[in-house]
Amino acid sequence: MTRKRLASLEPTDAAPADGDEFSRATYADLGRRAAAEIAARGGALVDATFRRRADRRAFAETFADAAQVLF
Repeated sequence: MTRKRLASLEPTDAAPADGDEFSRATYADLGRRAAAEIAARGGALVDATFRRRADRRAFAETFADAAQVLF
C-alpha cells in the first residue's frame, strides 16, 4: 500500500516496476510512518521484504531510535 500511495495509485491498480531510488523512498516512508505509530500507539508491525541492504538502511535511518529494529 505504501508503494502505491507514493505512486498516487489506487489500491486496486497494478504497481509499476520501481527503481532503486523509488524503493529507498518507499522504505524511508515506511520508517517514518512506523516511528510515528510507535510514538502514538506504542508499537508497529511493518510487512515488507527488506531484501536489499539499501532498503533496510533507508528504513533504519528514518526509523531512527523509535525502537529496536529486527530484520
